[in-house]
Amino acid sequence: MDNIQFCNSFYFATFNFKNRHHTDNSVGTLCHHIGYIKSGSAAFDVEGTVYTFTAGDVFYTPPGCRYHSYWEGENICYDSYAFYNFVQHHNTSYGVQKLVMSSHAWELLAALSENKQINCRTVGLLFEMLYEVLPHMTPTVRDQSREMLSRARAYMRANIDCTVPTIARHLGISESALYTLFREKGNTTPITEKNRIRTEMAVELLQTTDLSVEEISSRLSFSSAAYFRKVLFAFFGKTPREMRKNKSI
Repeated sequence: MDNIQFCNSFYFATFNFKNRHHTDNSVGTLCHHIGYIKSGSAAFDVEGTVYTFTAGDVFYTPPGCRYHSYWEGENICYDSYAFYNFVQHHNTSYGVQKLVMSSHAWELLAALSENKQINCRTVGLLFEMLYEVLPHMTPTVRDQSREMLSRARAYMRANIDCTVPTIARHLGISESALYTLFREKGNTTPITEKNRIRTEMAVELLQTTDLSVEEISSRLSFSSAAYFRKVLFAFFGKTPREMRKNKSI
């Protein structure tokens, strides 16, 4: 993993909404996520189970989590910390949950909130905070197929030029089994998922860098800038220019 791939495996940001807001993540998230609600409240409908969080809550959502979130409040503000690798001694998975924060965990979060640039210090703060809260997190029953899907997504993100055969070989399964995995656990296909991952990475670059559309499309291995625009609009209904205009939303 080179420096660009390492930096792209983290995404720290603050989001602000003026009033009610709805986020549709019904296709499933790509990474681990910790959210800190500074003001407002949110209800996460995770395939029929609703989790509610209010101002001052810190919560966790796992990769592959399919949900709709409904935000309420006059001035909604929350910090988002997304990451692709969860360092732990045991191969345990965790579901959506509010985190139990020790005083030291709060200190780490406060320091992290002051600087959201991706560097050794901020990544270190994130994982030290995870070390603090992990003993208090409630594990879930393992779903090996969903874990395999998460591995596939992580591999696709780290190897943006990968093909269906290379993904299948990485997982140690056949190509037909790979298509079945994505259809049954993700309601999608490997090709569609690869395009979604690339467009999400593109959105991050559009909103955090001054790279041109041509540079971004080349970096993410789109065949052309025109095709990149087409795929971006298909997933998000916005042009690159509109994405950059709305980067604070």
